Amino acid sequence: MKTTAMIIALLAWVVALPLQAHESDKKNNAPGFRPPTEYSRAFVRQVESSKIAVFPSIFRTVYPAEDRIALEYSCASRDIAIELLGENGLGLALAESIEFDMSEEAKERGQFPLFNHSIQTIGKQLDTYEGDTDYVLVLDIIRVRNFVWGIQCYVLDRKGENVFSFLFNSHHKAFVDAGLKAADASAESKERLIAESTKLAMAALKENVEQERKIAAYKPDPRHVGRYVSQETATDYIEFKPDGSFVGNKSERPFEGTYAVLPDNTVIITIQGMGNAPIGRMDGDRIVDPDGIVWAKAACNEG
Repeated sequence: MKTTAMIIALLAWVVALPLQAHESDKKNNAPGFRPPTEYSRAFVRQVESSKIAVFPSIFRTVYPAEDRIALEYSCASRDIAIELLGENGLGLALAESIEFDMSEEAKERGQFPLFNHSIQTIGKQLDTYEGDTDYVLVLDIIRVRNFVWGIQCYVLDRKGENVFSFLFNSHHKAFVDAGLKAADASAESKERLIAESTKLAMAALKENVEQERKIAAYKPDPRHVGRYVSQETATDYIEFKPDGSFVGNKSERPFEGTYAVLPDNTVIITIQGMGNAPIGRMDGDRIVDPDGIVWAKAACNEG
């Protein structure tokens, strides 16, 4: 498999990412990219009392010059994940020793196709798994040379359906801030890199659960209802409706979905098929987006 740029399907509202994930000056504050599923709300309600089977983590090292990937597994990463799940109150975690066969290549190149392909690959192999658990968790750490290129956390149900999986890469601020790079080529440095990647993934899982709970608890507030217009581009707007839905236009692209304003005033929108994304902070009668652009509430709500 040739090393290519990482593809990530993120919301255009947050940042208009190119198809190839070279470094961008804009970093997403979201705890990774988590595609929406019909099972996510049930998961966050039930996870505290659920049994979660945690399998050895997948560790892929990409060698671009040799056009190959080395595949390893880490029980140490699995054990760190189990410990942190317990500390974070995310279910009863149980260690499994099965190493999923990930040798089949994805047909398309990029992180998002790999993410989806890996979920399907693990899901198929769960057909023969006989463990008495509610959910399955597997981490997938991708290294290029001496740095971590991406992290994928797969959370599936016993039938292999995606429940709460997400991915991380250099478009996410927390990933960049973690500085996941090995000091040298030693085994000790590799183990530290795997450990730090695992801790980051578990922190992101906790944050995703907390965010999903806050979104579920949000009740539309009349103070938030209305049309907010970009003070930079007059044709860009987002209109929050009383039923919790929204419509909008960004860069001549219409979009719609649902919204929530969290207790810390973070504004989250959800577009069907694309997941949740923070678009800024509510500040009185305006939204301030991640670029500092003000979206002012119109004097009257049309439509």
